[in-house]
Amino acid sequence: MYFEETDWCYRVANAGWQIHYLPAAKVVHYEGQSSGQVVSARAIRFNRSKIRYAEKHFGAKKTRAIRRFLRLTTAIQWATEAAKWLLGHKRTLRRKRMAAYRKLLEALR
Repeated sequence: MYFEETDWCYRVANAGWQIHYLPAAKVVHYEGQSSGQVVSARAIRFNRSKIRYAEKHFGAKKTRAIRRFLRLTTAIQWATEAAKWLLGHKRTLRRKRMAAYRKLLEALR
């Protein structure tokens, strides 16, 4: 649902096949229907998918680097939301986002 298409394209290209972009093709996407609307769960699945992709194709060292990068960027996002919360900007929204980023940080350990 997340990096599966990237994985498939990577394997196809490595097998010597070609990948084509068809701009006239139309796909109907019912936004949020596959992953639901729970932001933290969606973010956790998306980032775990990135990590699985890295493990599969790039090895342990690069996967550790990617995991550290994801934790760092998530921590920065949490800190940004915390600063906005401290400033009193949309505190309910900021609290929800901080909780979602906290769950993601825990999942990326």
